[in-house]
Amino acid sequence: MKIIVNAQALDVSETVLSFEDVVRLAKQPSYASVTYCRAADPKSEGILSNGQVVEIKDGTIFCAVVTDNA
Repeated sequence: MKIIVNAQALDVSETVLSFEDVVRLAKQPSYASVTYCRAADPKSEGILSNGQVVEIKDGTIFCAVVTDNA
């Protein structure tokens, strides 16, 4: 399925991604802030923190950035 990570389309085979998976795909450090939208229900958007996972679907969008608030 196709997902978007930091405006880059990627193909993944998993249906669940962890915070660690997303920062690796985004090529960001482990203290990055991660938000997502268009994920599978029941929680289709939100903030992903270290140790958490999210169920994804085709078209899920992730943004992983380093901020001063980490």
